[in-house]
Amino acid sequence: MGGTLYGSITQNIISTRFPNLTELNLSRGGGAYFHPDDSDNNCALPNVPNSCETYLVDNNDFRAFGTTNTGAGQYNVRDLTNLITLSLNGNYYLEYNGEDLISSSNNKIQAVNIYNTGIRCPNLSGKQSLTTFYGHYNRNIGSIFTSGGTYKFDGCGALDILYFYASPLTGRMPKFTNPNLSYLELRETALTGGNPNGDNTYVIPERTFEQSPNLQYMLLQSVNLLTAPIHPNAFTYTPNLYYLWYISYGKTTELIPSLASCSKLTYLVLHLNNFTGNFPNLAANKIIYYVDCSYNSLSGNIPGFKNLSNLHVLYLHNNQFTGITKFTNLPNLAYFYAHNNQLSGEIPDFTDCPNMYYLILFNNKLTTYKSGSFSSLYRLRYLDLSSNLLSQQAINLIISDLYTNYNSIKRGGVTIN
Repeated sequence: MGGTLYGSITQNIISTRFPNLTELNLSRGGGAYFHPDDSDNNCALPNVPNSCETYLVDNNDFRAFGTTNTGAGQYNVRDLTNLITLSLNGNYYLEYNGEDLISSSNNKIQAVNIYNTGIRCPNLSGKQSLTTFYGHYNRNIGSIFTSGGTYKFDGCGALDILYFYASPLTGRMPKFTNPNLSYLELRETALTGGNPNGDNTYVIPERTFEQSPNLQYMLLQSVNLLTAPIHPNAFTYTPNLYYLWYISYGKTTELIPSLASCSKLTYLVLHLNNFTGNFPNLAANKIIYYVDCSYNSLSGNIPGFKNLSNLHVLYLHNNQFTGITKFTNLPNLAYFYAHNNQLSGEIPDFTDCPNMYYLILFNNKLTTYKSGSFSSLYRLRYLDLSSNLLSQQAINLIISDLYTNYNSIKRGGVTIN
């Protein structure tokens, strides 16, 4: 009946008239929505019989939970023991501060969705059937730990997706005891990281993902993260990692953790941290496609990336690199940004990057140029070498090679600085 009726619903009208109901769907993508009548400020969620397995009321204006009367077969959704799917998203004023959103007697729950509400993150530990939890855009999400210090999803063996994007989720990094967890979304949260036992040595301790070997997406971004490094072996337990996004707003220090075990890594975003030392050559990440490690404190030479046939984007700007080692066999590299570093010496030969499209090296200390480096980059559309220390001879060679390049394959829309 989603999108068909305005106004409140008499709390027990559904449970009374449909005593064997298995699915209630009041979700709406448009049209009318259930909201409080003038005489009903609460607009409580309707009760249903305990036979209900699916309870969907998305994008309405329900504001409270009802009261269970088991003798009459009238169940508040929190007390249902046969519930499999619960979706309350989009009921912005619906609030609940308890941890018992799902009955302790319910061993069937598979999906819980409370995004864009004011419902606190429930304690779902031990729910072996749970596969998905969505709690994003939730202003009252609270902690990922119970008041007793237990990880709220401990022992959820089937859990696949844990999603908290843009919710003020607080607390340390739990040890994820979810062997089937593949998608962990913790961006724009308020997590601090650190060991649950109080140890602040590492923002992500070594064994955080030890029991989640199927993790494919790990996205963490919080302005509240500890000023501490990630344990160097934190990702040795995630061989299936495909997408790693980590932003600490300058808090995370020391070396980038080892990614040598992540042979399936395709997207690497370590932007806006404070990583130091050398950047890895990614030799173990053969299918890497997108790399953004800009705005860190990485130093030494940009490594000579080699035989990364899938690499398309490489953002290493705003670091402290002092040189570039020649790239070898990067046939699909199109975007290379290394501006605002301390690069000195010779501009390397980029002929092994035939699909180079944007080459940005401004504000460095480059002085010389190897003749022929740009002459065959026929897809080049934007080249910026401004604010370097290039000699007049180097500039003349660059202009000569670019002129040769243009005459070989004439094209418009090219910018040279």
